[in-house]
Amino acid sequence: MFTSSFPFGNGEQFIETEIKYLSRHFNNIYIYPLVVSGDKRDVPGNVIVKSHQLYSPYQRISLLIRYFFQIIHVYLYELLFSKHRLKYLTKGRHHFNYLLHRFNDAEWLKNELENYDLNNTVLYFYWFDLWATVMSIVKLKKRKSYKTVARMHGGDYDEAQNPNGYFPFRYFEMSVWNDLVPVSNYGVNYLINQFPSRKKSFSLSRLGVKDNSINPSNTDEEFIIVSCSFLIPLKRVHLIVEILKHIQYNVRWIHFGDGPLLNEIKQLSTYLPNNIKTDFKGYVSNSEIIRFYAKQHVDLFINVSELEGIPVSVMEAISFGIPSAGCKICGVPEIVNQETGILLDLNFEPKDAASKIQTLLRSPEADKLRISARKFWKENYDAEKNYNDFIDKHLLNSCAA
Repeated sequence: MFTSSFPFGNGEQFIETEIKYLSRHFNNIYIYPLVVSGDKRDVPGNVIVKSHQLYSPYQRISLLIRYFFQIIHVYLYELLFSKHRLKYLTKGRHHFNYLLHRFNDAEWLKNELENYDLNNTVLYFYWFDLWATVMSIVKLKKRKSYKTVARMHGGDYDEAQNPNGYFPFRYFEMSVWNDLVPVSNYGVNYLINQFPSRKKSFSLSRLGVKDNSINPSNTDEEFIIVSCSFLIPLKRVHLIVEILKHIQYNVRWIHFGDGPLLNEIKQLSTYLPNNIKTDFKGYVSNSEIIRFYAKQHVDLFINVSELEGIPVSVMEAISFGIPSAGCKICGVPEIVNQETGILLDLNFEPKDAASKIQTLLRSPEADKLRISARKFWKENYDAEKNYNDFIDKHLLNSCAA
C-alpha cells in the first residue's frame, strides 16, 4: 500500500478506518509512505511500515544509457497525445529532468518488488501521485504481471486543483493503468471526458465512515454550527464569518482545524454580532471529533471550499444525522443535497446563505432532515459496505495489468 504519509503525521485520517478493513482480508500489509514526518499512529498488528529510496542520487549518464529508448518513448507519447504538449516543448529541460528522476525511482521500486511473491500480492496506490508515476514506468517494461489498483481523489485528476494546471506525463500514465478508482461520480465523468479511450479503466468506489453513533438531541436554545478544515484560502472559511454576520439567532460556531490563516480568521470573527459565539479548537484528532459528535448536539455542519472532491468531513457529519451545507462544486452535490442539507451556489451571497441556514435551523422538518441525512449516509457512505465492496472487487479480484 502506497500512501502520502500514513501512518505518520496528522493527514490521511480516513485511511485509519479503511486499514482496519484491509487488515481483515490480507495476511500482511506493507505500507510505503512517501513522506515520513510526525508521530506514527497505531495500525493493526499485520501492518508493516516500510521505508523507500525515492529521490536518491544517481549517475545521470549511466541512467540515460540504460533507459534511453524508454525515456524517449514516454516523452514522445506525451508530445503526441497530450493537450499540454506545448509545455513539454517550452519546458523541455524541466520535464526531462523530472522524468530521469522518476526512472531512477522506478529502478528502486522494481528491485523492491522482487522481495514479494507477485503472484499473491496486490499493489494498492491510495493516491494517483508520484508513487503512481513511478509505478507507471515499472509497468512499462512489462516483464512481470503486476496487480495494481489506484484510487483517484479530486487532487489526483482535476487540473483546476493542480497549481500547474496539468499533471506531468498523465497521458503516458493512462496508457498503462487498467484499474483506476475515482471516489466520486464527478471523478469518473471527468476522467472519461479527458480520456474517452480509457473509459473501461475507470470505476466508482466511494469512501466511507463507520457507524459511530447518532448525534444527541438539542437541549439548549443556542444553535451549534460546526466546520472542520485546514485554514488556507482554498477553504474560504472567511465566508463562514460573513454568513454568520447575518444570522439573527443565538449561534455557537465551532471550528476544528488550524493553518496559516488561523489568526486572520480569529480577527475577522471579532466583528461578529453578540449573538454569535466562536470556539476555535485548533488541530484535533479525528477520533476526538467523532467523540464530540457523539456527545454534543450539532445543528449544522458547513463547508464552503471553492474546490472539493467528496469531503470526508461531510460523510462523518451525516453519519451522525447532522445536516450539512456545502457549495455546488466538483463532487459536493453528490453528498450535499435536499436529503442531507443545503447546497449553496459557489459564488453565494452571504446574506442569502444565512437566510437558508436560518430557515433550516428553525424548520419544523429539522428532525426529519436529520433522519434523512443519516439514511443517505447508510445507503451511500457506510464504511462497512463500501470498503468491503472495494476490497472484493478491486483488491482480491484485481486483474493483472
